[in-house]
Amino acid sequence: MRKFFAIVLLASLSLLANPIAVEIINEFQTDTLLGHKVEFHETYPSGDVFLLNDTVVTPAGMAIIDTNLYLPESGYVVIDTSVLSGPFYLPPDSGFIKVYWEIFDTVVYPYDGYYDIIPAPPAGASAAKFYCWVNEGMDMWMLKDWYIDYTPTLGYENDDYIGCHVSGYVYGDGLPISGAQVTTHVPYPIYTPHPFYDQCTTYTGPDGLYAFDSLLPSRFYVKVNAAGYCVDSQQTDPLHSLEPLTEFNFTLVGIQEHNMIDVSGALYVHPNPFTHSTQIRFTIQDAGYTIQNTPLQIFDAAGRLVKSFLLPTDYSATQYGGLLSTAVSWDGTNDYGRLVAPGVYFILLPGKKIKVVKL
Repeated sequence: MRKFFAIVLLASLSLLANPIAVEIINEFQTDTLLGHKVEFHETYPSGDVFLLNDTVVTPAGMAIIDTNLYLPESGYVVIDTSVLSGPFYLPPDSGFIKVYWEIFDTVVYPYDGYYDIIPAPPAGASAAKFYCWVNEGMDMWMLKDWYIDYTPTLGYENDDYIGCHVSGYVYGDGLPISGAQVTTHVPYPIYTPHPFYDQCTTYTGPDGLYAFDSLLPSRFYVKVNAAGYCVDSQQTDPLHSLEPLTEFNFTLVGIQEHNMIDVSGALYVHPNPFTHSTQIRFTIQDAGYTIQNTPLQIFDAAGRLVKSFLLPTDYSATQYGGLLSTAVSWDGTNDYGRLVAPGVYFILLPGKKIKVVKL
């Protein structure tokens, strides 16, 4: 009897683990007049799935699929009260859908998740899922997003996804920068052909505004390059169609050519990222022996000065070839001695710039 119980328990655990491998809830509708419906579609195809006696749970309770249905590997099945025994109801504002045992999937709506923002569809519309595959080395995984479909396509392929949007302003010296080049790209190659962008280039307008649309629901690197300024870049959070990112701004640090020191060698930061402190090492070559109190400054991602170090001249080094090689330690505090927030910071030495991440 104990052996039988163990086998049943292991089988149950295996089935409950299926959300890692199976997603079938592809679209749902909560409209009382049009009917409460859920569309099944295998986003991880594994052959035909028989649905008879599977369970669908909603806030109304548990219902059983009492019709001899099967979900084809590349097809769609619509579930409503006509194929269920038991209560089945999807509230119009917020609720959940759970499907198990042979297959398992769950959706909670509306849900402001980091990767899955699932809406509550208004009357006459549905909540539909967009997905595509990405390939990162040997690992293949799914990018997905939810959106409102005002022309529901239950029983057919979802086709109204509009993509994601990123926009913002680029400033320098407190003024908008016109004509700055802004590029964006995902950090991995895309596996499945799709009509949405994984990389784009645009330029800022007279007011410093840039905008990208029709992007994939993913993280993007956004990079800004403008004449006379240090190049800057940031990484977005995962994008969502229903939450456009409209304040992704840049404040560039200007490079004054006539004040630049002739820099050779390199600027190093270790560890990077860091938690408590990091060492900043650098070498400056000044053939003209004009190094006087070299400034090293740290800016946040918005271009605000956070910390400044005034580095005294090493006259014994400059006397023979003008070489200054030294290091400073940054403990993650600002000029007022307060700890700065975790995030991306930029270390600027005249003519050199490097990014450091504080955890």
